[in-house]
Amino acid sequence: MGNIQVNATYWRRALYRPLWNGGPGTGKTTGLLTLPRRKWAQRYGRPIEGACHVVVVPGETGFSSVLPEEDLHVHAWEWDAAAPKQEAAVEVYKEVQARIREVIAGKHGPVESLVLDGGHKLYDLIMLVHGWQPSMVDDKESGKQYIKYHAAFRSFMGLLLGSQVPLVGMTVWEGMELSDPENPKSMKLVYPQFPGMMAKECMGMFPLVFHCSKEAAGQATKWLWTVRPTTRMQAAGLHVPVQIARRFPDTIPVEFGHADGEPVAGTGWAVVERIVAELLGGAA
Repeated sequence: MGNIQVNATYWRRALYRPLWNGGPGTGKTTGLLTLPRRKWAQRYGRPIEGACHVVVVPGETGFSSVLPEEDLHVHAWEWDAAAPKQEAAVEVYKEVQARIREVIAGKHGPVESLVLDGGHKLYDLIMLVHGWQPSMVDDKESGKQYIKYHAAFRSFMGLLLGSQVPLVGMTVWEGMELSDPENPKSMKLVYPQFPGMMAKECMGMFPLVFHCSKEAAGQATKWLWTVRPTTRMQAAGLHVPVQIARRFPDTIPVEFGHADGEPVAGTGWAVVERIVAELLGGAA
């Protein structure tokens, strides 16, 4: 550990920590097809040697939205979520951690982007690892257990986000939180689907928090990453200087060509790439 000299390269890596959240079918995983990888080097106008790795948390099923390619790798596990046991949870949790360490270390080839798909399932898995059982739902004392669940989740995020991988992100479902926890009739607000304080705390771990939605029009479906929060939807935001935040549109479209199914140029992550390129130019 030591002092960090923040140059353009380090700043870009610190910024490239996105969180996508939204309901089912809102393009959280689909949008990952626009992330930096070798295939898009020319499109993004910079050297890209690594692949995109999607690590699917056991129990998450949305990864069917993407097909593996030569530079798009999907890592998944068989998992019987209907009959989870602590022993099995401990074993698969170790395997997920080990695979992430392998990807970070380059044991599966050069990596440009690394995404954990299903952050809400990760939290569920952590609870099982630490002894949670359905019978504990109505046990008031069980609430104290969330202290260790939160701590384990933070530790996992440290492993993921603290790596040297140029882009590291996570997808998670949206959830609802009361604006006033003491008033059950208060307005329900949209946050990432994590228990208690972690619903808000996790947003502070990611400089870019996008809320995902879609505009359906037959085959011309367009997905949207909302960048700024609204009164009810609080699950979006930018942790960047004001002058940089002003460069971001309120929503980022994610579109795909009808003929080839490829991301339309200038949509999805390409918008972030353009903003950063304008800011940094050829700086390093």
